[in-house]
Amino acid sequence: MLKKQSDRAAFPLTPGSNSNFGLTVREYFIAAAMQGILANTNSFTPEQLAQKAIGVADEVLRQV
Repeated sequence: MLKKQSDRAAFPLTPGSNSNFGLTVREYFIAAAMQGILANTNSFTPEQLAQKAIGVADEVLRQV
């Protein structure tokens, strides 16, 4: 059974591996979105920042 794309390991130990070690693709996208948001503004509370980053990551995953 294949995992959803968002649940796959962002950096699997071996190509094609589906290990549970480290970040998932979704977690990696959330971190990247958060970094981008913080680079352009700092006017969000931590809760708002988390919400926006999760929303961006989830939308990216829906598009791929």
